[in-house]
Order: sequence, then structure tokens, then C-alpha cells
Amino acid sequence: MSRKFYALTVASALTSVLLALPALAQQDQQAESTSEVLAAGEPSEAELQEFYDERLKTAPPEVQELLARLQAQRVAGMTFRMGYTSALDRTLEELTGNRPQTSPELRAEQIERAKQDLRLYRTSHPNQRRASLCNPNARSFNWRDVGKLTPIRDQRDCGSCWAFASAAVYESNSLIENDLTSDVSEQDIMDCAVYWSGCSGGNWNDAFAYIEVDGTAAQNALPYVARNKQCRPSIERPYHAVASAPLDADWKRIPTPNEIKQALCEHGPLYTGMIATDTFMAYTGGVYSQVEHVDYDSPGGHAVVIVGWDDAKRAWRIKNSWGTGWGERGFGWIRYGANLIGHDTAWMQAADKSFVAPQPGVAGLTLSAVPRTAAFAQDLNAPTMVRIAAVDPRSSAAMSGIKPGMIVLSVAFSSVATPSQFISAFRAAKASGETKVSLTIPNENGVKEYWDLPVSEAAQ
Repeated sequence: MSRKFYALTVASALTSVLLALPALAQQDQQAESTSEVLAAGEPSEAELQEFYDERLKTAPPEVQELLARLQAQRVAGMTFRMGYTSALDRTLEELTGNRPQTSPELRAEQIERAKQDLRLYRTSHPNQRRASLCNPNARSFNWRDVGKLTPIRDQRDCGSCWAFASAAVYESNSLIENDLTSDVSEQDIMDCAVYWSGCSGGNWNDAFAYIEVDGTAAQNALPYVARNKQCRPSIERPYHAVASAPLDADWKRIPTPNEIKQALCEHGPLYTGMIATDTFMAYTGGVYSQVEHVDYDSPGGHAVVIVGWDDAKRAWRIKNSWGTGWGERGFGWIRYGANLIGHDTAWMQAADKSFVAPQPGVAGLTLSAVPRTAAFAQDLNAPTMVRIAAVDPRSSAAMSGIKPGMIVLSVAFSSVATPSQFISAFRAAKASGETKVSLTIPNENGVKEYWDLPVSEAAQ
């Protein structure tokens, strides 16, 4: 449950809790952009100090005690400040929810498939703008400086950081690819990319697969409400991606700074995992460095977007989804590797504006999402279900008797409600070494029947 805070007058002595640390480096200069996606440039240290000083005047006793405890943890050389951020009005559980896909086999398969998909896509959709904008050998770079970031969002008290980071990666990649601003519905990703509770967490794998296979909706079509809702089948989903992959098959391995810089320049802003802590929640500026001990079993698995770097600071520039009342108006600097930042890093390639998305399919099956009927109310906890729209007559599916019009309730005994979930389950079975995958398909009388297909056809 969220902390309930009430405005109190705080003694002026409490201002000493704010860490009076070395000044921030000279603010970045934001380049002019026709997209005009950011209304304000980088804030100065004085502007940030004034903002957080005002907030501190209404800090409740719980925050006073927390900041005093964090102040006591200061160590020599700490280069960031802390104060009463908007994140401190919420709990760590409410703000975090990155749940990585850990299968090395599946991640390796994604890497190889994405290379092929991207190579094929680039033969007909070349783009030279990306290479001209970013140099991985530069001492510093920020995608914001060239106008390729969209505004900071606020996930509020819902563990949907994974959906916000995924949407932000798509939006920036589309700006680079198309020079067009998009506003993706994080709610649509939450509701449709996963079969379980979106506010309880998710990962880039499910979100990116959903955008690739099903597309995703615009914010004005499905505004964010910070709670779980059911997937809506009847809205337009104009935003599509054509490829995505992790930087490494091992989700725990943190790529080197040079590897991440190369990916930033090649693909644009990156989804990445980190472990959020109390000091990170209280961050108001400077270069964040690790204070609390964290490991991969620590609470606070969080997703942010790496948007740039500065070797002089030895830090990544990140875009968070905790609103503009955290950090430097929602952005921050974090030391290379601090709090395990860089693990579970992934990229996405947004589709060119001329791209016509094919109908989703796998293993010779063309799939579509249709509204769930009353007959399947007990089988699917979602308003959509997967319908087989067409069957390749040369496929094993056709030879086994699967026909257009059939409804698929589960793949490998996992319930599926969208084509992206169907395809992801099929590919996961292949990556895990299975030779066959079972589909649950009810017959004309509603009796469930099981159809086994070879996973070798899951490449498409």
C-alpha cells in the first residue's frame, strides 16, 4: 500500500539532509528538432535545488526519517544528491516490475532471428540517418540532444516500468527511423502483451514481441490508467516493429560500455534492467553510484532506458518512468555498472512508415485475434482469443487436419489470447529443445482436442 503523507512544516535544519555535493557538469545543450518532442531543456543544478527545497518543506515524518538514514550512508566520493522526490510517495514494489526472460536458449534464438529479420528489412528499407547521428567512439552522446526522445511519463503506483521502457524505446526508434513523433499506449502493452497482471511486472521480451506481431495502440486510443485491464480487440494498432533482441543470451551478463555504446548508435535508445533501491528513489541529481548492496535476487528489479553516455562521468544517461518529480526532471546519470544497470539490455527496430505489417503467423498458420465468445469464458481470462485465419497446405498443420476458423486455447499448455502470445509460446518450446508442441483446439462440439506440431517449423 502507498505511504499516506500529509503536508507538514519542516524545520530548516532538515535541509542539511540534502547532499551538498559537487556541482553537476555544465548542462547539455539540446539540439533543435523539427519533432519538438521536449518542451524544456536540461535543468540547471540551481533549478533542481530550488524545486526539491520547496518539496522538502512539505516532507512528512516518514520521509524525514528515511532521508536522515540515507544521509548516514554517505561515503567519500559520493557524487549525487538526494531529497524528497515524488518516488518517495510510493513503495519500491509499486514502482518496479522488470521480470527478465531468463532462458539462454530462447535469448540466443532471438539474437539470431533478429539478425536475419533486420538484414532482410534493411534490403528494402535502408536508413543512413542513424549512423550520421551517433558515433560510438565519442566521449559523450545523448539522443536527447538530437531530438530523438519523447517526454517523461509517470507509471504511478503500478509496476509497469517494463511497459513504459518498452514504449519509450519504440517511440525513440520510430523518431530515428521516420522522424515522426508517436505516443504509444503503455496500457495496451500492459493489457495485451502478457497474460497475467501487467501491474505485477513483465519484460521487454513480451512487450517487443507484441509490438512486432500484433502492433500497439496510440495513447489517445487507450489512455493509461495505472491498473490492470483486459485486452481490447477492437482498437487500431498502427505502431509496429520488425525486429528485436537482447544484447546477450545470458540475462545476467552486463555488456561492456563499448558494447552498449555500439548498440546505442546502431539501434537507438535501449531497454535495460537495474536494481532500484531507496537511495535511487531519493536521487535528485548528479551521478548516481551504488550505495546499498544488491544482487539478482534483490527486490526492486526495474526497467529504464539508456539514452546516452558520458565517459568523463563514467555514466549512462537514463530515462526513467517515475515522472518529472524524480531525478533531473525524470532523467538521471548512473555510473557504469552501478546497481547492475546494463543487465537484460535489449534493442528494437521500429518499422518504417511505409512498412505494411504482414498478418502474424508461425508454422504455416496465419493467426488473428478475435473477440472471445461466451463458450470460452471458462477457458480464457481475456476478451480475445486466437483464431486460425489460414493454413499453408504444405505445412504439417495442414497435413494433421488443422483448418481455418479453428480457435486455439493454449500452446504448449500455456493459455494464449493474442497472436504474439501464440508465437512466443511456440518459439519458447523450440528454444527449450522440444521436438513437438501441443495445441489445444476445441472441436465443433466444444470438446478439447490436442494437436501436436513439430517445432522445427517455428522459424517463420
